[in-house]
Amino acid sequence: MELVTVGIGASAGGLESITALLHHLPATGRFCYVILQHLSPSYRSMMVEILQRETSLQIREMQDQEPPQPDTILIVPANKNASFKEGKFALDEMSQDGSPKPSINYFFCSLAIEQKNKSIGIVLSGTGSDGTNGLRSIKDVEGVTIVQKPETAKYDGMPRSAIEAGVATHILAPESIGNFLNTIQSVISIPTLSASSPWLEKITDYIHQKLQRDFSGYKATTLNRRVQRRIHATHCADVAQYYDFLLSSPDEVERLAQDILISVTAFFRDPESYAVLDQLFRKKVSDPQDKEIRIWVAGCATGEEVYSLAILAHEVFIQAIPPKIIQIFATDVDDEALEVARRGLYSASALQVLSDEQRER
Repeated sequence: MELVTVGIGASAGGLESITALLHHLPATGRFCYVILQHLSPSYRSMMVEILQRETSLQIREMQDQEPPQPDTILIVPANKNASFKEGKFALDEMSQDGSPKPSINYFFCSLAIEQKNKSIGIVLSGTGSDGTNGLRSIKDVEGVTIVQKPETAKYDGMPRSAIEAGVATHILAPESIGNFLNTIQSVISIPTLSASSPWLEKITDYIHQKLQRDFSGYKATTLNRRVQRRIHATHCADVAQYYDFLLSSPDEVERLAQDILISVTAFFRDPESYAVLDQLFRKKVSDPQDKEIRIWVAGCATGEEVYSLAILAHEVFIQAIPPKIIQIFATDVDDEALEVARRGLYSASALQVLSDEQRER
């Protein structure tokens, strides 16, 4: 039975949230939990002693190059950054760049690389936006991203940053997260349906019929994982029972369709593609025939790609004489992601890829 590492990140007000979570963490032999709590590097942490009173699971400070152990909670030392690579945890010296320590993003990104779609990241109470980019990496590999309900957090900055970035697959109170993990543990290891399974086609056909959303072009592995998660979330015994449930529940059709959508993106996410677009735009600067430039972004998700194109187009075509009209259209079937795109508000961490001049403009 494969052991799965669960990353838990918190900052200000996080001790209360972590304590509430620990009371409900399942001891099933399936998970190793890693807690990353922002602390001053010079602070002598009492986290192990404090939290050991709150749970029957074993709690101790993480050691360099140790492997994960089942039903164990590891605390990352206050003066280290942690990562997970080749089945072992690594503790690294921190840079003195003023960013929160230990870095939640750093550990979550390593989880995404190591565990792929079995990655699980949890963001609890805290100020700032640490954890958002890490959850984006986990969601990008189709892992599970859980964020504390903002109204239950002492400080809701970190949870809201993740929610507004569209990288939270589940938003739960700390008391509910343990039960949720208990529900999904069987999903992580269950064999997926065959790629040629008639059930996948029946399910996608039904979604198309009800919502006019065509998922038939999605990878079978992606559809498998999403369907399996919903099977277990609805406590169905198998895919046949789940299909019957789907036919009788309009709400479940919406939930499954929303879960299948993968609205993950980032500013200038594919540098090579933007380099090609930059050259294409520059050729059009001096072309008198191109008086109006129109760009359509299909599947725009939370909007980072759209604004990246706008930034690139502005920087190139500001030189055009005579000036050119630039119009960018963006569409998506994910209404929740579109709301984020329409707001156009992004965390500082999401903008780190931009230059200082671009951020200022």
